[in-house]
Amino acid sequence: DCDCWVKGRVDEYISGDPSLYRVKWSSKSKGTTDYYDADLDHLLTVVNHAADFVANIGENPDDEKPQIYARGTPVYYNFDDSKWYHGTITGFENDAYDVTWADGTTGTYSLRRIRVMVDQAITQVIRSTGGEAHTVKVEIGMPVRDRYKGKWYDGTITEVHHSDGRYKVTWTDQSTDTYTDKKILKQIIDQGMLYNVGKDDETVQVFPVGTLVYKKFTKKFWKGKITGYKDGTYEVTYSDKSREKYRNLNDVLEMVNQAADLVISGGYKSEGEYPQVYPVGTQTYYHYENGWYNGHISKFREGKYTITWSDFSVGTPEKGLTRVKQMVTQAAQEAMGFKPDLVEKYDIGTPVYYKFGDDWYKGKVTAFQAGWYTITWDDDGSTD
Repeated sequence: DCDCWVKGRVDEYISGDPSLYRVKWSSKSKGTTDYYDADLDHLLTVVNHAADFVANIGENPDDEKPQIYARGTPVYYNFDDSKWYHGTITGFENDAYDVTWADGTTGTYSLRRIRVMVDQAITQVIRSTGGEAHTVKVEIGMPVRDRYKGKWYDGTITEVHHSDGRYKVTWTDQSTDTYTDKKILKQIIDQGMLYNVGKDDETVQVFPVGTLVYKKFTKKFWKGKITGYKDGTYEVTYSDKSREKYRNLNDVLEMVNQAADLVISGGYKSEGEYPQVYPVGTQTYYHYENGWYNGHISKFREGKYTITWSDFSVGTPEKGLTRVKQMVTQAAQEAMGFKPDLVEKYDIGTPVYYKFGDDWYKGKVTAFQAGWYTITWDDDGSTD
């Protein structure tokens, strides 16, 4: 009953009629799942989830990224000479895949591009769909991306004519192209979706719609919720039905943190016995012993939050909302350009002061390693 992800791998292949792919999951409770030939589309979706997760969310930056596609995996791709090529993955190194094509040429490609190539090998060749309408949904406004003469171009679908199968794309330089081949159209749509999610220059929505806020206007605090987000701007609706828009993520972070503090102190009961400050999907960022991890809130029940991390592990923070607040704050700071300290900035012995629940605690910095400060608290000698 948790909106959580479980990682696994294709552990066995048995050729036959039908053939069988056996996936072994990392969670013992999940065991294994068998996928037959008729289930190949479902298996492809599961594999694509793994590729999208690594490409868009990222693994622990201190670790090497995992190899999603094994050697021997088939690929199929249309290059800018308008010809389709069959190939096979023949190597993997430094998060890049080597491919040997049917004409003997070779190339090295990123995970995002390989993901498109493998998808097309299965949907366009093995499943023989030929790019029919059910394999690609085309709507005005969809982002597209294509490579021409060694350079990538971004664009948008601006006209859709389903009756005669014509689709117009307008590129960022205002030039246009009209496509009738749905196989090619699917390729540039897939590339547009993958490359536009997780790009470094894309604004990140840290706080989903439904996040609680608490803000002071003049002499009075008002409760509210995030009710909209577009292009880096958050819309907040307050309890008096008024609406405000905020472009500065730091301003939004301050309002959300004040809501979290109110809940920690026992307030915000207008949201029920267990007020949920952070909805499922809220971004998190935290440092464990072996590095910094990205994650997201994947479950909330009776005041407890469950976090799914970028290494697919799942956990419930011991200090509850206080720790979750820290994780979400660091995700917002990361979105604003925060980078963990790689060199020590605070001397051993630096005093600290922090609120846990209703009480404030004094402590001091007692260690630093790999961007991680250890705090020893004065009251009981415990450390964080």
